[in-house]
Amino acid sequence: MEVAKRAREIAAHSSISKKDLQKEYERLIEQYEKLLQQTAKITRISDSTQLKLRRTQEALNALNAELARALKVAEEQQRRAEEASRFKTELLSIAAHDLKNPLQSIIGFAALIQEVTENAAEVQAYSTTIQNAAQRMFKLINELLNTTAIDAGKITLNRFPCSLGELASIVVATNLQQANQKEQRIDFYAEPNCIAEVDAERIREVFDNLVSNAIKYSPMGKTIWVRVFRDTSSDREAMPVVRFTVRDEGQGLTEEDMKKIFGRFQRLSAIPTGGESSTGLGLSIAKQLVELHDGKLWAESEGKNKGATFIAELPILPKKGSELE
Repeated sequence: MEVAKRAREIAAHSSISKKDLQKEYERLIEQYEKLLQQTAKITRISDSTQLKLRRTQEALNALNAELARALKVAEEQQRRAEEASRFKTELLSIAAHDLKNPLQSIIGFAALIQEVTENAAEVQAYSTTIQNAAQRMFKLINELLNTTAIDAGKITLNRFPCSLGELASIVVATNLQQANQKEQRIDFYAEPNCIAEVDAERIREVFDNLVSNAIKYSPMGKTIWVRVFRDTSSDREAMPVVRFTVRDEGQGLTEEDMKKIFGRFQRLSAIPTGGESSTGLGLSIAKQLVELHDGKLWAESEGKNKGATFIAELPILPKKGSELE
């Protein structure tokens, strides 16, 4: 404003000397330099302010991101806590329900044995019923313990070279009585030298679950095929495996069944054909145990009432020098 005012004053004079003009010019230059300095100062202040604002915004963005992550973690923890609570409730409900019946059988038939001491046949029948009820309880308790141990990461595998054919043979033998009671036939074949490095007790649980399920859900008089063989096909050159398969002529699996078959406490469309009980935990546990051995477990079925096949794959144990048996 001052510069403009001075310029108007100079312009008002009709004549001005060169010396005065030079003086005014120098004065204008001085004023202009001051203006430049003020502009530069304002620019520096503006840049500094913008930098501070940008850094503040970045800090706020980082804080928001951190809060979002913390919120997500909190929501996930809340979800897991709610899931654990539901799981505990279901667990207690199943335990209370499924343990009640075999306990009543044990109590009832034990009382009958006390009353019947002369008839050996009746004593034998009652003791068999007690044994079956106790085995049902043992299996249920074992499944519950396995589930909680897997969730807690407390499963320790004791791996040793094991013949899966021999292991499967033992499992088939222990399930023959159950199959005979339903007039079912188990067709078993195992290739030799199907060796894998596994925890034999854990894999036996897997095999037993698959075989007993086939018996449980197959009608009277049907055949169950159990096979153990090495899959060394061309697409398996990188990592050959041993396959354990169980195929039945039972009730098959629907599309909906296939979506939830390995979930916990899942009730599928098939029902036990001999009044057997089911916790809905066996297949979930079996899948997790196989995967702990770096293997895979899955099911195949053409649909309802067309039977089902369960396949467990485990890596073959290589010989020295990376050669396979």
